[in-house]
Amino acid sequence: MRLKIVTATSLFLLSAIGAAQGMEMRQKDADDFRDGLLSSFPGLANSDFLTVKPAGDRLEVILDFNGFFEGLDPKTFRMAGFGPWSFFFVPQDNSVAKINAEDSVKASLLAQGVDGKAIEGNYSIESFVLDGLIVLPGSTQIKTLAKNIDFTSKLGGDQSTFRADSIDSTNILGSSDEGKGRWDYDGSTFFSGVYQRSIQSEAPVFEISADLINHEYHWANVPSKEVINLASLLITRGVGTVSNFERVRAEMLRSFPLLSSLDERIYTDNLKVTSPIGNLSARKLNARVALQGETAAMRLGMTVSGTDIKMDSPTIPSVYAALLPTSLDMTLVLDGMDFVSAGKELAAGPVSNQAQAEEMGRRFALKLSRDGAQAFVLKQLVMKSDFYDLVMFGSVRENDEKKAQLKLWITARDFDKSIAAVQELAKTRPEINEVSLAMLMAKGFAAANADGGAHWDVIFNEDGTLIVNGQQVQGPRNAIQAQ
Repeated sequence: MRLKIVTATSLFLLSAIGAAQGMEMRQKDADDFRDGLLSSFPGLANSDFLTVKPAGDRLEVILDFNGFFEGLDPKTFRMAGFGPWSFFFVPQDNSVAKINAEDSVKASLLAQGVDGKAIEGNYSIESFVLDGLIVLPGSTQIKTLAKNIDFTSKLGGDQSTFRADSIDSTNILGSSDEGKGRWDYDGSTFFSGVYQRSIQSEAPVFEISADLINHEYHWANVPSKEVINLASLLITRGVGTVSNFERVRAEMLRSFPLLSSLDERIYTDNLKVTSPIGNLSARKLNARVALQGETAAMRLGMTVSGTDIKMDSPTIPSVYAALLPTSLDMTLVLDGMDFVSAGKELAAGPVSNQAQAEEMGRRFALKLSRDGAQAFVLKQLVMKSDFYDLVMFGSVRENDEKKAQLKLWITARDFDKSIAAVQELAKTRPEINEVSLAMLMAKGFAAANADGGAHWDVIFNEDGTLIVNGQQVQGPRNAIQAQ
């Protein structure tokens, strides 16, 4: 939607209006601008959803969702407060325009879904301010600040609540270096005082809260129109039939590659999560996902770090919960994703039945992983608790015989103290004796560090061979079976 508005605004700015800074807007200017905005939505041309009128040296764009839904049966659909909202466009010259809006929201919705379940929602924003700058031929920056946000919704027995003290968002859109309808997206959204709660009729409560959540993103070289079409196809049709598969495949080929790089980061302070599978809290918990590199050999990196972490889960026996890390720093890389070969496989030949569609999906995934030769690299894993201080790194790659091989390097600081601490815990929790025994066995294979710690160089081959610090601990499976 944002891209369509920017495109329409560009048409307006390049039109024959030739508006100079401070020039009075006319009704014709407003009508031309409205036509531009609705060029992608011709079905709204005769509705009251969108109105444009001159306002001195500005054009006022009024959105009214109340008018958009007029004519629906009030017994099954009622809404109030969804507009009218005004946005002001101010031409600066023939290539620059400002956009501004200031308003508040207090709205409600009551409807009956197709399944007969009641849909109910209440939405309020005490205030929001939007400021933006559009510069031709292809860039825009929109900054939005909203305060005291409160949304609640119900669908049958399902309920959802979202609250935030404030949301501060900046989004930048610009034409990519490649051009040709491709765009770069950059932005950040800062949430403060966040609380979200959801209840499903057949599931326990899910809650999340945080003093702050900061989301930053960068997507480069995105074919926006094709990606929007692809998402629409997947949402409305899926890929369950051969005809739908062909539609999705054709749109994917038009948009391939979907981007040239991606970088998303999330930072949180005082995060708390309550869920059916367990509870989590952390003073700081951060995550990052990045995709970059040549199209034929891209790298997907994932980083997670946290401090003062506390976890409990019904899937983890309480006796072992004490051994979970309280701080974590991990970076994992998926190296060698081949989008070029995967795209060629996707384009290879027609698909006439469901079995062929499934087979093509399998071959696509195989080519993306370079026929299984993709490498998993653990660049870093640092885990600390009251009982241990561990550092690991390693990889899973093909060896010279084209077989998978795991290499892992592990360092434990003050390992004797770790063993002693676990043995002390085992005096009151006998179940921990198994962990203590495993640590003593690991010490037998360890190499000593100068600082009193221990380290292990581990090699595990696909045939079952296990080597620790140069010593073969386990031979090939076939050899074991033959004995």
